[in-house]
Amino acid sequence: MRKATFAAVLFILAAACSRVESGRLVTCKICGKELENTVKAQWVPLWDKDKYSVTRDQSYCQADGDQPVQYSVFVKCVRCGKIYRTFTESAPRRTEPKDQTRTEGYCSQACQTLASVDRGLDRGSRAVGDVIGRVSRGLFDGVARHAK
Repeated sequence: MRKATFAAVLFILAAACSRVESGRLVTCKICGKELENTVKAQWVPLWDKDKYSVTRDQSYCQADGDQPVQYSVFVKCVRCGKIYRTFTESAPRRTEPKDQTRTEGYCSQACQTLASVDRGLDRGSRAVGDVIGRVSRGLFDGVARHAK
């Protein structure tokens, strides 16, 4: 009788378990080579089965990650935004370089001159604005003192 009960309990426990895999699997994006595998299979209760999963990621192996990749760099004018220069650079594939747009310099002498005029006007308007602000503050302070 005890053997039958023990066998029934073992059968119920075995039926209430499930085999799952959990861990991380990393493969190379280019050649498909397996870089890391921490996947383990184990028996867990049925109610805990959803807590386990295999995470699949992709990266680059040493050989593929060190290969140089070309990418484009576009240089825009600071003032008008026109692209006035384009060139290519290279970087290792592992850094995953993307095309870049840089805003630096001027596309022509005219843009550079207009930018310096704009800067001068900005400085002048700030100076005039400061003077107007001080005068108006002085007037309002005087009016406020006399109103008391």
